[in-house]
Amino acid sequence: NTYEMSATCRLESFRAGLSALCAYCTSQPNAEIASGMSLLEVNLPSGFETDMEALRSSLVGHALVKRIESPDRRVVFYLDEVPNKRLCINVALRQVSHVTNIKSVAMQTTNYYQPSISSSLLYDVATVESCKQALVAECPVLPVGADLNQSSATSLTSSLSCVLLVALLSALPAHKMM
Repeated sequence: NTYEMSATCRLESFRAGLSALCAYCTSQPNAEIASGMSLLEVNLPSGFETDMEALRSSLVGHALVKRIESPDRRVVFYLDEVPNKRLCINVALRQVSHVTNIKSVAMQTTNYYQPSISSSLLYDVATVESCKQALVAECPVLPVGADLNQSSATSLTSSLSCVLLVALLSALPAHKMM
C-alpha cells in the first residue's frame, strides 16, 4: 500500500512581505486495513518559516494529529493513521527572507512501524523570477506534483498580480542560496 499525496500553496501578501497558505494532503485510498501510526513530514521552502505555536494551537484536539515537531526546517506531524479519504493539514508560511532560485522541497508520508511503506512528493512556491519572466497579469502559485514515484505536474494560478509580487519582494533584502 502506498499513499496518495498533494501540496497546494496560495501566495498572499501582508505588510512585511509574502505569506503562503499551504494545504498538505495525504490518504491511503486502497488500504484494506488501517495504516496505524504514520508520519507526514513537510520540508519548508528556503526563505519561509511557520509559527509553530499557532500551528500547534490550530490542531489541538484534531482526531488524527497526535504530535507536531519542527526539526531542521521541517514540520513533522505524527498521525494516528492515514485515512482512506484525504486528510489535509493547512500550514501558514511567511517569507522571512528573499531567496533567489528556491529549490523544490519534499514532503513524505511514512508508516511509523513499517518505514518501507512510504511516498514522497516535490512541491514549489512561486518566485519573483518566474513572475518577472511570465509577463502576464497573474503569477504561478504552485507547480504541483513531480511525484517522486511518477512524473506528473500541474500548475495553479493566483489572482495576485506580478506587479504586486515584484514590488513586495524587491523591498526585502536578497539572499542567494546555492
